[in-house]
Amino acid sequence: MKANELINESSQYLRQHAYNPVQWLPWGDKALALAQKEDKPLLISIGYAACHWCHVMEKESFEDNDTAQLMNRNFICVKVDREERPDVDQLYMTAVQLMTGRGGWPLNCFAMPDGRPFYGGTYFPNETWQNILFQLNHLYRNERERVEEYATSLSNGIQKHELLKVNTVPGETLEQAPMNDAVNRWMQTADLQYGGMQGAPKFLMPNNYLFLLRYAWIIKDKHILDFTHLTLQKIAFGGIYDHLGGGFARYSTDTFWKVPHFEKMLYDNAQMISLYAEAWQQQAKPLYKEICEETAQFIARELCHENTWFYSSIDADSEGVEGLFYTWNKEELAEVLEPEEYQLCNRYFSLNEYGYWENERYILLRRTDEKQIAAEMNISLEQLHTQVQKLKAKLLKQRSTRTRPGLDNKLVVSWNALAIRAFADMHRIFDDEHRFELATKTAHYILTNLRNRHGHLMHTPTIEGFLEDYAMMIDACIALYQASFDETWLLEAQSLCKIAVEVFLDNESGFFWFNRKEHNLPLSRLMEVSDNVIAASNSMMALNLYKLGILFENNQWFQLAKKMLAKISPQLLQMPQSYSNWGILALSTSFPSFELVVSGQEAQTNLKHFRRQYSPDVLLAGSTTDSQLPFMQGKTGKDNRFFVCTGQQCLSPFDKVQAVEQILNEYRAGRSA
Repeated sequence: MKANELINESSQYLRQHAYNPVQWLPWGDKALALAQKEDKPLLISIGYAACHWCHVMEKESFEDNDTAQLMNRNFICVKVDREERPDVDQLYMTAVQLMTGRGGWPLNCFAMPDGRPFYGGTYFPNETWQNILFQLNHLYRNERERVEEYATSLSNGIQKHELLKVNTVPGETLEQAPMNDAVNRWMQTADLQYGGMQGAPKFLMPNNYLFLLRYAWIIKDKHILDFTHLTLQKIAFGGIYDHLGGGFARYSTDTFWKVPHFEKMLYDNAQMISLYAEAWQQQAKPLYKEICEETAQFIARELCHENTWFYSSIDADSEGVEGLFYTWNKEELAEVLEPEEYQLCNRYFSLNEYGYWENERYILLRRTDEKQIAAEMNISLEQLHTQVQKLKAKLLKQRSTRTRPGLDNKLVVSWNALAIRAFADMHRIFDDEHRFELATKTAHYILTNLRNRHGHLMHTPTIEGFLEDYAMMIDACIALYQASFDETWLLEAQSLCKIAVEVFLDNESGFFWFNRKEHNLPLSRLMEVSDNVIAASNSMMALNLYKLGILFENNQWFQLAKKMLAKISPQLLQMPQSYSNWGILALSTSFPSFELVVSGQEAQTNLKHFRRQYSPDVLLAGSTTDSQLPFMQGKTGKDNRFFVCTGQQCLSPFDKVQAVEQILNEYRAGRSA
């Protein structure tokens, strides 16, 4: 079969569809011009390489000749990789959500030749899909006026939806009491037995648990703190975590974190490292550090390109079967393991009705604490750990002989930035030099090679950067500074922030556009303000502006961050679970927080002491020599000194670590009194 026009695309997901009988075109001016020339609606199908149901729909419909003929005859068919074009995905996802109340992938949307949507949905079985193709073609040819009216109405709805996301009326500073009420309402939906929120499916939502971790610690709420740690333990024990190779699947299909959709995404795993590292900083549970180390090993082993940058994802399917690579039947295990190893595997990884999945296959997961298993076996924890590590290594070696799931080797700047942040966090908290070296290599690679001729960031090597690329790369540079106190990284963050403000800031609303003018979407530019599995690019930018505003004494940036938060506060108080990254910023503005400058000849040693402590309410800066940071002026020198600032005023300098800790604790005691 002759290839269609996707054969020359850089996206692996698009190339996977190059030999479909569907005459796919990539998103762009050519497809829209052809639709207008031939007076055909656009059929826009959006997915990504690791998406299981995208593969199912391709096999059932897009590889079927009869279905392909219907599509080719009546529509201009466009394939979009949502990871390459998150703006196109966001536009048509909004349309489908407004029409149906739900969304997901594959996302299939029908639009007028100019790109205005008029019908859409997610996965459709082949028979249903064919009926939709017949009916929509009939409507377009015979009731054009009706379709035009609906497309216009829906487009107006999308534009209104974008505007309603933000409150352009100047807001007020969030108070602690309404914030507490909002979080308490949110906690009414908590699953106190299995962790996470009630119901299924369950997504990882790392930002939500990062907020709850910090919020509960700041206000000293043991109930919320215990719930958050319960959630982290249940996730780590569940089948959503790969107990042999490390790393997390995208989501659990059930309430128990047992059966995942098995695709592994770079963005999930990077964020989970940062979350578990911070949780370990708060409660030094060996499990948390183990999760960080195993997940970092997974990323470095399976998602790293020549020790310089990271791939996007690993598919859920191998040999056409979801989860086949990760699951086992008892015969396979008995063949690989010695009898005593099999007994340990049976007990440790729940080879019983709890771990059973389907078709005689088991998902390796944990249900019992190691202390209990060690006591049952009458061995020490250290002995159990040694035996389990040997067992896991043996099974991982055997698993590596299987046909591997597909790898999407795409470079996405924003997701690489999350990985840089994760490895910087590992160095800051665990003193992991190896991970920090990889983080700095990746950052240097992106800042050197992923720019256009104007010095602006790219999203992928071929697509101009979106706000998310700037927001996350700025955050990554700040994290590299906080892990090393090398001011070069803050200067990079400042430079990127200047470009982001110039290119993306909408002065009328006071928020940032998601896409550039040059991205040429059919409707208005987009704004992303609600946090999802990945924090919204606007909430990320607000946090960046807040931190950089302090460190560079840029009051314009500092006030912009506070105004953004004030305007979004009604949504935050109404649905904190959808605005948790804004909530993290609110913890710095609505609750007493601190800036701590450490200087002098022993600054690096003293900085290491403070950065290892759990202090999410402290913005740390320091130098052994002079500093280029405006905030550090007058605070450097040979003598070891500590400057504590709060509420935009600095206290007299201290010369002892213990004195700093005492004053911080006194302020914190007053905060929670």
